[in-house]
Amino acid sequence: MKKIDRFFYVIASSGSVNGGGYGQIVLRFLSEDEIINIANEQADRHGGDLIDHTDIVWVGVNEDADGDFEDYVRSREWQDGEEFAAALIELRDDGYLFEVFECEKQDDDFVTCASAFGLGEEAKFFIK
Repeated sequence: MKKIDRFFYVIASSGSVNGGGYGQIVLRFLSEDEIINIANEQADRHGGDLIDHTDIVWVGVNEDADGDFEDYVRSREWQDGEEFAAALIELRDDGYLFEVFECEKQDDDFVTCASAFGLGEEAKFFIK
C-alpha cells in the first residue's frame, strides 16, 4: 500500500534554549518525508539513528566462528507513525524549537503559535 504523504507547517529555531536562546525562528512548509530525512541527517551527524528514540534495537546476524556478526538488522520494522514521532524527538533534542502543524487541520494553531514569536502575518501568508 502506497503511503500518502502529509504536509506540515513548521516553526523551527536555529538555536537551543539550552544554549542561551532560540536564535532565529523560521517558518517552513515540509512533507512528513522531508521532516524524517532532516532528522535522519541530524542523527547521523551526531553518530546516532532515529531508532535511538524507540525500543527497536540492532540484532547481529550471521555469527562467525569468532562470535562476530557479519551484519546487523533491526529487531522489528517501524510501526505506523513511529518514525515520524522519533524524528520529532530528534529535531527537538537539546532544547531546539521544532513545532509541526498539519496543513488544513491545524492552520489556526500554526498562526497562533507563530504569532507568539512575532511571525503571525508571515504564517497567514503560508496558509493562503
